[in-house]
Amino acid sequence: MNKDEELNYVIEMNILDKSDFISPYCSKTPVISSEAALYLDNALKYVSPKREIEINIVSNVIEENEKEFFKNAIINYYSNNIKQHFRDLFHYNILSFVLLLIGVIFIVIMLIVETNSSNQIWSTILEIVGWVFIWEAAYTFFFEKHKTKIELLKSKQIVNAKITINN
Repeated sequence: MNKDEELNYVIEMNILDKSDFISPYCSKTPVISSEAALYLDNALKYVSPKREIEINIVSNVIEENEKEFFKNAIINYYSNNIKQHFRDLFHYNILSFVLLLIGVIFIVIMLIVETNSSNQIWSTILEIVGWVFIWEAAYTFFFEKHKTKIELLKSKQIVNAKITINN
């Protein structure tokens, strides 16, 4: 991994065995193996998601007519990741809303119990439970979504990367 003159981040890969790079479980649509994906993910760990990248693959085992197949395997893997990240972001929005709603319901119940009863223990317990749900909604909305957005940007970064395969 290095930086070239145009400030693109370059990831160097060496493929010694084709069967290690492509997932053995793909049928119609090729995807890379989890080990190859882990290598790419680790290579981008400290690279800004806004930065353009290039992936240079060196291999003596990839034939000229297989180069597009291997490029597509990388793109397909990370395109699937992008779809999953969008589903996760949608899920976090729904989850945050539901948790917030539950928290507000507990706070409203707490207010009703507080006005109709002199039992402070139950109103305090309901208030604590309500605030826990509200805090969890805020945490999910602001922090979990943020991590997923970063992962989404990293996946897009790889899908948009210039991929070259040299023998």
